[in-house]
Amino acid sequence: MFVCGTMYGFVETFLFVFLKEDLHAPMYLLGLTITTGAVVSLPFLYYSDAIVKKVGCEVVIMVALIMYAVRYVGYSYIYCAWYAFPFEALEVFTFFSLRVGAAKFIAENAPPGMLATLTGLEGGAHNGLGKGFGGLLGGFTIEYTKSTHKAFWLFGIISGIFGAIYTVFVTIFSLYIPRNIRKQGKGDGQDSDKGENGIAVGEREGGVGKEDTPEKQKFLENPDIIINGPQGFAST
Repeated sequence: MFVCGTMYGFVETFLFVFLKEDLHAPMYLLGLTITTGAVVSLPFLYYSDAIVKKVGCEVVIMVALIMYAVRYVGYSYIYCAWYAFPFEALEVFTFFSLRVGAAKFIAENAPPGMLATLTGLEGGAHNGLGKGFGGLLGGFTIEYTKSTHKAFWLFGIISGIFGAIYTVFVTIFSLYIPRNIRKQGKGDGQDSDKGENGIAVGEREGGVGKEDTPEKQKFLENPDIIINGPQGFAST
């Protein structure tokens, strides 16, 4: 969430500067970019719960990082402000779906009594610390490269690298952990069966007709012995 917040802080701070100073966009176009992102996101927000439940929260974060890379690298190659609209539409993945996925992930995994705390930490990492760091880092990057195009390109590459790392991590985690769980469950099942079988065998071996008790030996040696009620064995 901190990395996504850094990307978000950069675009929120310098997108309008880029469109206005570098691409000479009219003022009304700046407002249209925000409207485009919001309008495209409406259908997703309506079905967001079903979509996130279907693909998983980890995939939502993964897609957000990759879409940040596509969005920023795309900005770095445009020289007409109107070409920014297709990349603004990607905000449905980089912001709206990310927020829904993060909220759902916390709600499903937060320990009892920690929901509000983790929600606050997530918001602080994305909208607070991450956003502020993104603006600061973006300013230094633009100052160093002397080009907003290059700054967008560098941020896109960084986002793509983090997206690839997160994808590998999630893939390994999703494949390795369930396999270990299945293996552990299989081992526990075998031990349980063995234990149950051992108890059953012990019960069968130690049950009536299996024990070589003195009374049984006495009965086998003298067939005239009968059982005389609760007092035990007695000779007739």
